[in-house]
Amino acid sequence: MIPATGPAHDCRQRRSLSGALPVCLLLALVISPLASAAERVGDATYRYDFGQYTRTAAELERQFQLLIESAAGEERFTLYWTLNHLTGAWGQIDYLQSLLSRATAAPTYAEEQATRAALRELAEFVNWEIGATVADLEQNVPDANRPEQRQTADLLRTLLLAVRTTVARLLVDE
Repeated sequence: MIPATGPAHDCRQRRSLSGALPVCLLLALVISPLASAAERVGDATYRYDFGQYTRTAAELERQFQLLIESAAGEERFTLYWTLNHLTGAWGQIDYLQSLLSRATAAPTYAEEQATRAALRELAEFVNWEIGATVADLEQNVPDANRPEQRQTADLLRTLLLAVRTTVARLLVDE
């Protein structure tokens, strides 16, 4: 049998597809709240920014370790103290990143909402934590005898302030 072709067949085929289209749209609207979480517009930007900050933090940690190896006495203690601020703040930032990833990959809408609520709470804490860390660094770090130590500590403050700005944007979006 030769398949039907021509304008009449094309017209019948289009009519049958056009009738199915509203049904497909309706199903999509009904099912979409049940589907897995969707990535929000800013999520990719935040993940990218946090990834960049993580690379910078790793480089700063490496610089601190090199400075610690060449320092002695009180200088060495000051460098460990400053490095501790980096690693302490970064633990919270890592957790913030993991919650953001979990929110975008949540299998249900309810799980996404619960994860985003935890993300908001943690972002508020991280915002406060970074502010306290920067204030502590500004008030309590003794003047470094070596310019590279001062420069590394200044880079740490700059990094933390940049992260704090991103976290504040995240809070507004959530």
